[in-house]
Amino acid sequence: MELAAARGFEARIDTFEQIDRMAMAAEARRNSALRELERHRASLAQALRQASDDVIEAEYQDTKQTRPGRKSAA
Repeated sequence: MELAAARGFEARIDTFEQIDRMAMAAEARRNSALRELERHRASLAQALRQASDDVIEAEYQDTKQTRPGRKSAA
């Protein structure tokens, strides 16, 4: 029985190698896509941190709002 399985495997070894190469190529493409996503996420996070820092460090100016036609109580 083992001999028959070995001969069957031997007859299809090219097919198994082709499937293995295709799986390795798909894994490489997936890894590349994940690296690109991480790179994009990191640059976006940096931009958001910078924007947040700019807002926090912005100059604050208090202005009084009055309705048109009314005098301010102050």
